[in-house]
Amino acid sequence: MAALEALRDTVTDTRIRANAEVLRDARRVFLFGQGHAASLSKLAALRLGRSGYDARDLGAEREGMALALHGLGQGDALWLFSFRKPHATTLTLAGIARSRGATVLALTDDGGTPIRPVPDHTIAASRGRIGETQSLTVPMAVANAVILDLARIDGGRSLAALEDHRKFRAALPPEWQ
Repeated sequence: MAALEALRDTVTDTRIRANAEVLRDARRVFLFGQGHAASLSKLAALRLGRSGYDARDLGAEREGMALALHGLGQGDALWLFSFRKPHATTLTLAGIARSRGATVLALTDDGGTPIRPVPDHTIAASRGRIGETQSLTVPMAVANAVILDLARIDGGRSLAALEDHRKFRAALPPEWQ
């Protein structure tokens, strides 16, 4: 609870908006998290996809990552989720994205080892003190805030896509719903 309450003082609306604007303007959004961050990457990719964005969770593309990243470049965004210390794949992806002109976003632990090269936009939030239980609650709240702010600024794109998705699902056979 203390970590969630601290969000108000550590994560600004300006940082949330900057991330939302990058996602709104991106041609494609690639997401990656490893370890505990993998589930957050998957969830954020799913939510962005339902909201009408071309979003790919690279963790699900491990075998075909080269193919998934083909054409990565200017106009694309890479959203990295990294807690405590970035994994080697996270650092490699940040370097590839930077070298190809993509915008790099990162959601990290406050006080964690920084990602290099430095992302274009970083939101760092504490999941709790060392030795305390550290859950995905705080980073999930931040990711949700970014996605909700995106829906607020994208001119109705997210809401229209969500409604279209709802109608599509309603037309599917019951066993698929």
